[in-house]
Amino acid sequence: SRPAPMVLRGKPVGEQGAADRWTAFCHKVRVRKLTRTFGFSGPSGPFFVSGMEMGCALRFSTRMPTRCVTMTSMFTLFLIGNIASGKSSAARYLERRGALRIDLDALAKRLYTPGSQVVNDIADAFGWDILDEFGALRTDILAQRAFDVPEHARLLDSIVHPVLLERLGAMLLPSNCCSVVTPHYELAVVEISVPETFTDAFGLADEVLAITAPFDVRRARALARGMSQEDFEARALCQPDEDTLCTLADTVFDNSGDEHGLIAYLDAWLHERGLLQGGER
Repeated sequence: SRPAPMVLRGKPVGEQGAADRWTAFCHKVRVRKLTRTFGFSGPSGPFFVSGMEMGCALRFSTRMPTRCVTMTSMFTLFLIGNIASGKSSAARYLERRGALRIDLDALAKRLYTPGSQVVNDIADAFGWDILDEFGALRTDILAQRAFDVPEHARLLDSIVHPVLLERLGAMLLPSNCCSVVTPHYELAVVEISVPETFTDAFGLADEVLAITAPFDVRRARALARGMSQEDFEARALCQPDEDTLCTLADTVFDNSGDEHGLIAYLDAWLHERGLLQGGER
């Protein structure tokens, strides 16, 4: 039978087998917008730490000295939006303000190491001629085959998704409990192009923000930056409609206007949450 799902912040993330690759402490330490100090004493046996999500039990040896671990968490924002919605513009602006920007598409491409299991599985699914003479993916050919019909896009996602989820979790969550963890960034922005296939990772986010715009507006933007109408429509076909996209989000920005309007929305959002108040870098 299928194993029970692991849960982060009350939402399912992957399957229980994935939990074995995450320490119990990582599972619980998404401490949103807070800085907390936990004192650990020496007695062996289960040790429950109040104030941590889901009441993680930590076991310590009697030889472990008393110590304190200070946790400072990033605010993690998942940024979603369909093609030419302005999602990437929003992510780049937040990056200029000082946020850590993670482009999920770029992160996925870094998984495409020649000879890796991911690359071999993709070649099995889409044809070995998508590899060059060095065993690297020909990403242009892969894009043509993976996005020609929605079924192919879902097939590619089923191959890459589990590995990508684990890699993203390692970037956003602390890696161990017996050290001082101080993130370098106040805000992490994860840019997600195909959010409906990545909802099982939404438990890693403090907030999901959708950037939306009408289809005609997005098409005009795509054509203005050199994309063919056929390419735009093929990619748009693999994405949810704007109403469905908005149901996935906690917050929605209507980006029907120009970039100045989008920046005004983002500045107001940062101000309301007390983030990145130092101004643009």
